[in-house]
Amino acid sequence: MATTSATLASYATVLQFRYLPNMRSAVYTGAPLLDFIQKQGTFEDPLRKIKPGLRTKDIKNPSGGWGKAITWDIHVGQNWGIGARNPVQSAANGYLPAAGSQDYVEASLLSKSYFGMGEIDGNLIDSQGPSAAGIRALNQEMKAIPPQMRRQINMDLYLAGDGIIATIQTSGATVTEAVCDSVRNLEVGQPIVIAANDGTSAVERTITAINRTTKTITIASTDTTGGKTSIFRAGVHNTNYASEANNTLAGLGMIISDTVDYAGLDRSEPAYEKTRSYVPPAIPQANFSIDHLEDALFELAKRGAEPNLIVCDNSFYKLYGSLYWGQGRWEMQQKKIDYGYPSLEYQGVPMVRDYACPEWTAFILDTSLLTLGIERDLDIMNADGNELVRMWGSESAKRDAYGWGFCTRLNLMCSLPGALGKLTITPTGS
Repeated sequence: MATTSATLASYATVLQFRYLPNMRSAVYTGAPLLDFIQKQGTFEDPLRKIKPGLRTKDIKNPSGGWGKAITWDIHVGQNWGIGARNPVQSAANGYLPAAGSQDYVEASLLSKSYFGMGEIDGNLIDSQGPSAAGIRALNQEMKAIPPQMRRQINMDLYLAGDGIIATIQTSGATVTEAVCDSVRNLEVGQPIVIAANDGTSAVERTITAINRTTKTITIASTDTTGGKTSIFRAGVHNTNYASEANNTLAGLGMIISDTVDYAGLDRSEPAYEKTRSYVPPAIPQANFSIDHLEDALFELAKRGAEPNLIVCDNSFYKLYGSLYWGQGRWEMQQKKIDYGYPSLEYQGVPMVRDYACPEWTAFILDTSLLTLGIERDLDIMNADGNELVRMWGSESAKRDAYGWGFCTRLNLMCSLPGALGKLTITPTGS
């Protein structure tokens, strides 16, 4: 290594003191759904009086030590020891109701690890020093990766925890084309893995073109044999690729359901009726009206919710605006709310657009019931825990680069899944 004022220790110091505090803050801000979900504080009980006191910074396993599981209580039943009786107790007048209690179950999720990996050319460190090209390259990487991690976490907040970001519907005109159910989570140049739903039989591909009108992606070749129709983000070790199957956090696609298991709750069982979310059948676009939002808010209020956010995609947002104020006039009704987002309102509940929200879908949320359980804050991870080290390549050969990673472990917790809901629209012509 050339002798300069730059040392590996000095780079580690730059990483720790210049970038780490800003990255810890940045990774949890700037994305609509992430911004509105509580990241610190307590769950609020649906009765609005009892606060269990679970703080996101103090999540521990039942044994009292740090572990892989995030645990908390979910309200699944009410106290039925309530009733009206004549003040004179007798067989004719009835008796006091049997004493009861609120019913809770212990929910549990594994914390999910999110990484942002970066590297810079070895020559920049070996010959330039922190005041020249090396620090400039380091600065660019450090500033770019956290927003990309934030975007990925925000995207996963809408999904079902299975890691599937798109599904191939049919092969296109050639073997290099595939028509997907959605392409909003896909980009040109993105490495992907096509596999079965459980992530097996994975094949690696890179997207070279996207037709967002027809929802068609161009890749090296399609391979839908053996049920390989699910698209995942790709992980790589040397030349081996794997999918993110079941490695992402539990999003709204898992939490807001009347059938899907969540955090140990089998919602097909009668005992967990209270945890079944409000999910009516999809509404044809031509039939959608304000009444559907009215019904949703009324139903969720009966379940003990106080909806304070409707988050949706652009199509749902525009349709609502045109219905409420007439075509071309809804833009004048938008208001800037928290975090600077423009929103429309329904009965005082702000409606906000999010690019990562599934198409033609709106989620009606009481965000006090949602908390990001954070088991580990965003931290810089060096290979030896202290200094930057030269990256290893395939077959134990050293690569001419220095690498590092960012890591955070978290999952999405909900204290009352039955008090959340969503509306979906079937667009005309689909």
